[in-house]
Amino acid sequence: MSARPELILHIGRHKCGTSSLQRFLCANDQRLVELGLHYPVLHRQPYAHHPVAHFYADSGSLDETAVAGFWDQLVDHPRSIVSSEAFQNIDPQRMVPHLKDFAVTIVAYFREPLDYLYSSYAQRVKAGNTAATFEEYAAHFYVPYHDFMAAWQAALPHATIKARLFDRTRFHAGDVRADFMKLAGLDETQLSALDYISEDGNPSIGGPLLEFVRALVPHRAHFGEDWWELYAAVQRLALEDPAFRARPTVPHKVQQQIRDRHFEQNLRFERDFLPPEQRFSYEDFPEGPFKVGLLGNDTEEICKKLSAHKPVIAQLLKKYGGC
Repeated sequence: MSARPELILHIGRHKCGTSSLQRFLCANDQRLVELGLHYPVLHRQPYAHHPVAHFYADSGSLDETAVAGFWDQLVDHPRSIVSSEAFQNIDPQRMVPHLKDFAVTIVAYFREPLDYLYSSYAQRVKAGNTAATFEEYAAHFYVPYHDFMAAWQAALPHATIKARLFDRTRFHAGDVRADFMKLAGLDETQLSALDYISEDGNPSIGGPLLEFVRALVPHRAHFGEDWWELYAAVQRLALEDPAFRARPTVPHKVQQQIRDRHFEQNLRFERDFLPPEQRFSYEDFPEGPFKVGLLGNDTEEICKKLSAHKPVIAQLLKKYGGC
């Protein structure tokens, strides 16, 4: 009896280098084939397998036949990688019937919860999914990492689980992409044959840019699909100017409350899922009161820079952004 095909299932988490890694996998998909790794083109949107993950969350456009066909074509490849951070939002039990023919390795990266608070909030604002203030979001923020991984372990008890901290000082070669490929079994010669893109795939926005976009979220429906043009323009602006990636201030008391809220889960997660040499490190946010709103000169500067992206963005910002 031949060995089962191997599946490396990358499930996130959000804001843990996922976009950079997925762009990297797409850019190198032909080289990966030469190294014995298949990164499926089918149902990549545009760089990751989000439509497949969305199916298990009862969203998106794929039906049972399309998803079953996706897994069927992977059986013909000895080793495959499937990646989407949207897998973190599903009940993994739903995937069990589709994964029975594979030897599964589950890979996930995790930020320290206080650090993850900011990056997840900034992503939700940028995507137009919340208009809450940072203070409101922080008040209810909770990520039970142990329970999350325990659910995957219970659903796929024979899978190999590789949980890692999202910490550049711990990555192989200081790069999450090299670290992931090392986990996938590549040696140094194979790693050096791959092309590493230098740009951050999905930077967290901050400073006045974060507040600017948050003020637009109530008008998300008016932007329609043009919101994604705004999204791209905001990302580019954040990459160009460090002031638009600046972390917000957080009162020390709130920082401690968030860490206390996660203390038990973190201990159990470290014990049960992290390798012994990996433990959370703790870095405080800038201490200070929560800040809400924008100064007039900030609005003017951001409007000018974003409006240069496309005429339709300029028109929408003039109507809804106070430009």
